[in-house]
Amino acid sequence: METSWACDVSGIPTEGLTVGTKFELKCSGPEVSQFNTKSLSLELGKPDKFRLRILENRKSSTNGVELVVTGYVPGQNSLKDVVLTDGVNRIPLTGLDFSVNSVIQEGEKDPKPFPAEAPLSLMWPTSVFVSLVLFVAVVIMALVATVQRRRRRAKFLLWLEAHRTPMSPFDQLNKELRKLLKERNALKHLQELELATQIYLSCQFRVPLQTRSTRQILKAIVGRDKRARALLTPITVRLFGEFERVSESLEKSQLDQTEALNIVLPQIHELIREFAEKVQLEVTSRGKKS
Repeated sequence: METSWACDVSGIPTEGLTVGTKFELKCSGPEVSQFNTKSLSLELGKPDKFRLRILENRKSSTNGVELVVTGYVPGQNSLKDVVLTDGVNRIPLTGLDFSVNSVIQEGEKDPKPFPAEAPLSLMWPTSVFVSLVLFVAVVIMALVATVQRRRRRAKFLLWLEAHRTPMSPFDQLNKELRKLLKERNALKHLQELELATQIYLSCQFRVPLQTRSTRQILKAIVGRDKRARALLTPITVRLFGEFERVSESLEKSQLDQTEALNIVLPQIHELIREFAEKVQLEVTSRGKKS
């Protein structure tokens, strides 16, 4: 049976919800192992696309989430077939019942045109001006996003140049893994392992992946190649899930330093090598095809 989580709506103002008003959504249910709580999104049917949006991931775990959400469509909403996903795991949600009031008062449903200031003035309705303002805002946001994207790309290319070595990214990763065997602080050792893996992927695919989620990393390294996705998804999810799980155990002192250094971290070393070898096979395969 497919795992689902039951949800409760809360934090609704006394005057009720209007379009864009924030409220809280708390969902819980059976634990979903390897659920990536840092990268969440909602999947809704096309007619319900704007009825529920996540604004903030306030608190999340493998058996529940607390989200700040909003709705942009007025009316009574009893949403079905809503799925919470991290890009790999999919959890159906139930209990999504809430009402959103329109911000337009009943007597304002038919906007009237502005009075003319001169005989040749155009009498445009409010909706035209609102649409114009929104269009200008979208254009400005698109321009700002383009400029920021180019700046980030230029900054990354400088970083890439600074990390360039005579060795291939794969050989450089293996060198870093050998160096880290001397690190005796388990948490620092683990953090350096994760960073070395991210740097390897960034250099191999020439895409900044140092602070990306597992879902974003998968998108960058496999693209739309279904065969590559089938090959790399399980080990990628497992590896970055281990980074997160072991880090949390060390920070909470649930994992002994000696056990971490002698058993757990060597296993992660082997997992990284296995992951990198599979990535290299995929890179080589693409090179032959091209």
